[in-house]
Amino acid sequence: GQTKADNNNNNNKNKNNKMERDKVQIFSNSHQEWYTAEIIDILKDEEGEWLNVVWHRDNGEAMSKQVQRYSTDVRPVQVIFIYTTYVYINLKNVQILLSSFSNTFVTNNGISFAYAYGTAKESESKKQVEEKKVNSKSLEDEIKQRRQGYKRRAPPFARTCTGVLWQYPATQSFRRAKKLDNVEEAEDEVYFQIINFHYFDSFFFFFLRVFDNDDNPSGMEKWNAEQVSTWLKNAGSAYEKYIPKFRSVRGSKLKQMTEDDFCGIGLPKLHAVKLSLEIQKLIDKSIAKVNTLFVVMTYTHTQCIYKKNIY
Repeated sequence: GQTKADNNNNNNKNKNNKMERDKVQIFSNSHQEWYTAEIIDILKDEEGEWLNVVWHRDNGEAMSKQVQRYSTDVRPVQVIFIYTTYVYINLKNVQILLSSFSNTFVTNNGISFAYAYGTAKESESKKQVEEKKVNSKSLEDEIKQRRQGYKRRAPPFARTCTGVLWQYPATQSFRRAKKLDNVEEAEDEVYFQIINFHYFDSFFFFFLRVFDNDDNPSGMEKWNAEQVSTWLKNAGSAYEKYIPKFRSVRGSKLKQMTEDDFCGIGLPKLHAVKLSLEIQKLIDKSIAKVNTLFVVMTYTHTQCIYKKNIY
């Protein structure tokens, strides 16, 4: 008969035969990932049991490895539990609650097997279910009304008044009082006070005297040597050393001078360009002021004639 040791060896051999073609997870040190591998052989030596496993990477490359059976690089296939939710169905006006609970064992290579069992039991009464539906509907309506119409319940001034008005009574009458008056005037009301043409002429020449004032920078043709020196001082401290070169220069001559003229009297190119630009600015200001004066006086004169025709 067989001894106890022979029986143990036969049992181990049968277990090893059953383990072959089983699935385990192998850790790859080179890729630092766990892979689901298949056991193709089991070996034994003085160091213990060894598993010969093969697996495929994500790109389809076949890999193989020999690893000790009880090392940290081997572990069982991970199991993931999936639970389904409760489902209500109407069958012959009877509310039945099917409580389905499924345990599905999932591996990296796919679903291996699954089993499910369900129990049917009587659900709540139809009235309670309807009450829940009504409550959920009213809750949805309330949330929708809060999101869309919450401003309509606020006072009118909360939506229309600016922050400056909060120091005053924010009422409807106050806002109406803050509106601008009607700017349309009656036809018989005087638009302009300048009706007398003699007064209009004196007003026009007064403007001409203001714009042709000697102190005005735009009238540089009438500058004397002292005013030219003042203009150089205002240009900057770097130009004060050129004042002796401009002792005999008047405003009319200064207006006609160019960059070459400034360089001819000993100014560097940079300073000559700067002075030419300053002179051009004064000329442009003079032209702009004359044009503005012409437009203003023409408009005033036209309105006076129109008013005279009315009366």
